[in-house]
Amino acid sequence: MDSPVQGGVKLYRQTFLDPAYESAHPEQKEDVGTLRLQILEYASVIDQALDLHAQVCKDSAFHEALRSRMSNSLRVNYVTDE
Repeated sequence: MDSPVQGGVKLYRQTFLDPAYESAHPEQKEDVGTLRLQILEYASVIDQALDLHAQVCKDSAFHEALRSRMSNSLRVNYVTDE
């Protein structure tokens, strides 16, 4: 569900959602806002997918391990510090 190829979403956050980037590139304010919203939407979709997975997965230990891993990943990589 999350393949951090070449840094993944975490790198996008560190680069483009950094206040210094936004200050240096005010002409990209709308694009930065769109990126921020898309990252939050992606995290929401992953969370919904995990809810569905809970309903269809017969191996509850596997599901809980997956949810734990993804919850940690979402918190670290997707939730902004704002």
